[in-house]
Amino acid sequence: MKICLACMNRISGVSWKCEKCGWSPVQNSDVVYFAPHISGATEGYDPAWYGELAGLETNNFWFVARNRLIRWLAQQHLPDRANYMELGCGTGFVLQMLNKTFPHWRMSATEAQPEGIEFAKSRVSLAVKFFQLDACAIPFRDEFDAVGAFDVIEHIRDDNKAIEQIYVSLKPNGLFLLSVPQHMFLWSAYDEAGCHFRRYSARELKQKLEQAGFEILESMSFNSLLLPLMMLSRSRKKKGPSVNVDVLEELRLPRTLNSGLSAILRIEYYILRFGIRFPFGGSRIVIARKIAR
Repeated sequence: MKICLACMNRISGVSWKCEKCGWSPVQNSDVVYFAPHISGATEGYDPAWYGELAGLETNNFWFVARNRLIRWLAQQHLPDRANYMELGCGTGFVLQMLNKTFPHWRMSATEAQPEGIEFAKSRVSLAVKFFQLDACAIPFRDEFDAVGAFDVIEHIRDDNKAIEQIYVSLKPNGLFLLSVPQHMFLWSAYDEAGCHFRRYSARELKQKLEQAGFEILESMSFNSLLLPLMMLSRSRKKKGPSVNVDVLEELRLPRTLNSGLSAILRIEYYILRFGIRFPFGGSRIVIARKIAR
């Protein structure tokens, strides 16, 4: 169901024009803009990073490992056909993987920054619909079988509002797949430079999801075997102004080192598939189901 963001009336037509108040979003080419006022803002993510990030993601040990986990969990919990929306798709690295894995999904993707949308569009099929919007004002109700938000909600000041909006955009029993950075003891200048508002504990994330009306189906730490190395790296950036930190520095790794870290996270993946769960890890991935409140 489409919703007018001006008067909250249901929009029943093919277009986005509200029959009640006449409001309609801006449409540029094949992208609908619901929040053009936040385009270019760097509070959540700096648009200047997208170009280099898109190139680094493809082979980086962490991004590849995260995709591997997301694919496995999606295949375990989601049907072959679903109406799916990815919130904050960035350059489309996860979106591309899901588009290939689930070719029969009806897919939509959102991003606050138009620069990210342009990269994402180049990575997926033409059937994927793109929206520029504010995660705290989603113009859908009871629409999606699943919503994904991968390392997104830590960039949102009012994460409770964003989680609430995701909840109402899902159909009854719809699934919310998300990943977040974990443990405030890992907080460093990298988080500040990366426009994070927080790192989560498992308890805090569970509480926020349950307060919104979700039931946790799966919650696991990952990037656990590399946690000692991450702690060492972050300890060097505990002090000092974040303006002097290159947020992409950790992704620019020598090929040999990147291969070694990739091998470790592949071992971790098989440990997780075997059913073993780690109490700590640099990130957490969760699948939650919408239940009636």
